Amino acid sequence: MRSATFACLAVDLVCWRYVSGRMQTRFRRQQGTTAVSDELGSPAGLPVRMSFFEGQLLSADDLRTEQDYHRQMRYLHNRLLHGWGIVDGYGVEDDGGTVLVGPGVAIDSLGHELVLPESARIELPPEAAVAEQTLWYLVATWEEISGAPVVVGEEVTFSRWIERCAISISPIAPDDDGRALLLAALTVATGNIASIDTAGRRPLLGASTVLHQTGS
Repeated sequence: MRSATFACLAVDLVCWRYVSGRMQTRFRRQQGTTAVSDELGSPAGLPVRMSFFEGQLLSADDLRTEQDYHRQMRYLHNRLLHGWGIVDGYGVEDDGGTVLVGPGVAIDSLGHELVLPESARIELPPEAAVAEQTLWYLVATWEEISGAPVVVGEEVTFSRWIERCAISISPIAPDDDGRALLLAALTVATGNIASIDTAGRRPLLGASTVLHQTGS
């Protein structure tokens, strides 16, 4: 019985030394700046993904970490391998004093996918009703909103994030940093659209051709 107890204590001691050693070990090169650590967390900018094992108790933070890894790597892929701009669609038409934006797909400079699954109708702002001609910019931006509310205890929280494309009209042209994508410049007089100029929008070269070839 005593030998069995000592054996268990020895195993526990070995396990503790192993775990403690992995959490505290540093490997540093004599010449250079590379340092490897087994501590939890990661230097800013490095990808972090989950390491699963049997019987693991997962928390909401673990699942967020798993999602964040795949999202950030996807955004990185979009930015570096594809760039940013209009991938396909996003046609702009005058629809009797309102702006009709067709379905489309785009990527902003952060790698976010701007997906508009169906046409959207945008009202002209009241300021566009003046007699003289005014110039307005139709812009698409990526945003996420919370959805599917649930009650947890005495509080209401949300169980979904909805990623969507927001369409807006502004008298100020978007910055050329790619976070907001220009769809068209609208010339408006007395509340009516005089012209629609899409020459300033940035297409993602080659993407539309590939989509049409795949769909045909």
